[in-house]
Amino acid sequence: MVKLHNGTAVPRYFVMVTGSGDFVVQLTGKHWQDMLTGHFVEIADMQQNRPVTDPELDQLKAAGRVEHYTRSYVWVYGMPEPHVTDPTLQADPDDDHVFRVFYVQTFLPYSRLAQLKAVLERANFLERLTLDSRHEQIIILALDGMFFAHFDAAAALLDHLNSLSPDIFKQAVVAFADIAPEQNQLVHELDEGAGDLRTIIAAQTDTSLTAGKHVVVALDAKDDQQFVRELCDELEMRVQATASGNEALSLLEDGHNDLLIMSLDLPDMHGWEFLAKLKEITELRQMPVIVISENAAPSEQSLALTVAKVDIYLVKPVSRARLRHNIWMLLRNRI
Repeated sequence: MVKLHNGTAVPRYFVMVTGSGDFVVQLTGKHWQDMLTGHFVEIADMQQNRPVTDPELDQLKAAGRVEHYTRSYVWVYGMPEPHVTDPTLQADPDDDHVFRVFYVQTFLPYSRLAQLKAVLERANFLERLTLDSRHEQIIILALDGMFFAHFDAAAALLDHLNSLSPDIFKQAVVAFADIAPEQNQLVHELDEGAGDLRTIIAAQTDTSLTAGKHVVVALDAKDDQQFVRELCDELEMRVQATASGNEALSLLEDGHNDLLIMSLDLPDMHGWEFLAKLKEITELRQMPVIVISENAAPSEQSLALTVAKVDIYLVKPVSRARLRHNIWMLLRNRI
């Protein structure tokens, strides 16, 4: 195999510009190297830094510090080898409360937001993403403003964006942020019992556990059916929806299903009767069940969880983030 470049190949998102304008490249979790001086430095707050741009990499090439670069890698001179290439590398490997998350940095000025929205809307892609601003430039996040938990998910999005409009996204790259739970509003929405930040973010962005799964939705209200159907579509699940308890039982018996989402106020039978009939069917006794109810009484919740053996009991109104988190966690625990 012929080595094409003499410099050390570094994942591009490890090359940053600090708040004070210094060019740095990550070596380990805590340590960075100043690309112009070669000195080793410690960077405390990644929130104040940003990904390097193509023109800045051209400057580093002119200064003899960078040999070559692509959208994914930068070949750097004067780095200790071998270089760490773990994309999950934390800001501080001894700190379990800081997690690395990912997003797409477009390098487009925020003044082009309307143009970018129009491009994504024409491709029916806008409703699956969130456009935000960082350093007065447009960044792209997952739905509901969530970062991506995994580099591969952000990279797959970038590849798709390039296929939509190569000219607009020609300089876009995957970037990262190191964040703590207290910096993420979803942690507070889901309460402390939701788990660690990495799991919370994965539940809001990952579809590997839900794609292709079959779900029966038995909800009495049409707007609730629509809400759950849209969320399951985002999770790439296959949905069958009805307001009838009898029809829901038929759907569950007739095919392989992975999840039931139901209300207790079905028009043709009460939820307790429905659950009792469900448990009478041997093949469906282990069916994961999420109940969405208007009844917040502790006694009702206790009865559902302990006697009816419901897996999740949610009280309306239920946010998209909370329901998505519960669906993802429930299916993950069934693996």
